[in-house]
Amino acid sequence: ESYNHVRNSFPVGSSRTSKTTEIIKAMMDLVSSLINFDINAALKSVDNGERLSGYAFLYMKPSIEYVDPLVDAIIRDPTAFGQYWGIQALRTIVNAQEVYKFDNSSHKKLKNYYDKLKNDTDRRYELGKVLQL
Repeated sequence: ESYNHVRNSFPVGSSRTSKTTEIIKAMMDLVSSLINFDINAALKSVDNGERLSGYAFLYMKPSIEYVDPLVDAIIRDPTAFGQYWGIQALRTIVNAQEVYKFDNSSHKKLKNYYDKLKNDTDRRYELGKVLQL
């Protein structure tokens, strides 16, 4: 709710980014105390804050089994901030593996998404590292 409130109350800019970054970091701090967190529901949620909580969870507890729903969530996410943190969560999952190869469907989706991002965005830079481009 806090994330959605800030997104809806503050104009685009460094102040809003600073506040939303504080919120996702607070979410990350709570991950270790969660017992029954439905990661699939969070990733599929149309609520920006709920989806962000899924990214925070996977960033702190990377799990290979959620790569495909995470990829879908990143691509579907309407917010640049959410996309960025989804990519960061994906990076932690990939980095946790000795060797990781995306299945063809996920790789194709991510490559298409990557190709549509503007060259000078953090999202493109970070996703390029994940895809090893």
